[in-house]
Amino acid sequence: MALDEAEAAFVATDATMFHQIVDNLIANAIKYADRSKPVPPFVRLQARVADGQATVSVQDNGVGIAAEHLDKGEIFKPYFQGHNELPEEEKGVGLGLSIVAAQIALLPGHALEVQSERGQGATFSLSLPTCAPPSPLAPGEARTPARPSVIQDRCIWVVEDNAMVRESMGLLLRSEGAITACLPDTKALAELLSDTYLWPDVIISDFHLPQGETVHHVLQMLEADLGSVPLIVISGDDLAPSEFAAHAQVHMVIRKPVDTGTLLDTISHLLAQERSP
Repeated sequence: MALDEAEAAFVATDATMFHQIVDNLIANAIKYADRSKPVPPFVRLQARVADGQATVSVQDNGVGIAAEHLDKGEIFKPYFQGHNELPEEEKGVGLGLSIVAAQIALLPGHALEVQSERGQGATFSLSLPTCAPPSPLAPGEARTPARPSVIQDRCIWVVEDNAMVRESMGLLLRSEGAITACLPDTKALAELLSDTYLWPDVIISDFHLPQGETVHHVLQMLEADLGSVPLIVISGDDLAPSEFAAHAQVHMVIRKPVDTGTLLDTISHLLAQERSP
């Protein structure tokens, strides 16, 4: 159903990630329909706007979510399948909501609320900021970006073992025009270092990496060839500045959850400094 101008709203989001988030929520609602109830299963998609926020809700009358899983945030952890009674071939791998959480963490002003009770269905409500409508284009006119980005056409490497976070961060950077290489561990980083012709302008690395390694192993690998390339460390720990006192290329430590605006502003600042005379 098409909306008239009085009902329509414009939102500030990433179109690709927004569609992926809503698709995941709808797919999840369909998957957990409770066919044992006398009431037919349903999935209801609703949108509303109030006080500068738009909310898209996905409601179902399925099996619901136990309170302990909601309170601990377990439903957003990779591979979690609490009380999943679906046939084995329909279970999937439990990544849908963890991908949703990783993507929302990268979108400024976005949040997800969940209301559910075991056996009573669930409602997932995604809130996102509204914005002014774009100005109309003249015939033949191409729309230009709202702001120039110093990230455009720059090479950024990401070292991150969490597949959802790695995918989402790569998507975010590519949406800004960056050329990216997203790597799961130091082994992949070593292979890239030995076989690349396009050196990075900025490197982003999680502090904790697989096999007990940390970003310090990344720094050791980079010192020989890329000692002057700025590195941004992302961590859920409280890291003291002295942790990286010996590494001048560590320009920023960003705490998890990562704020998209902070990350992009930090990258832009580093690249702008590099271009300054």
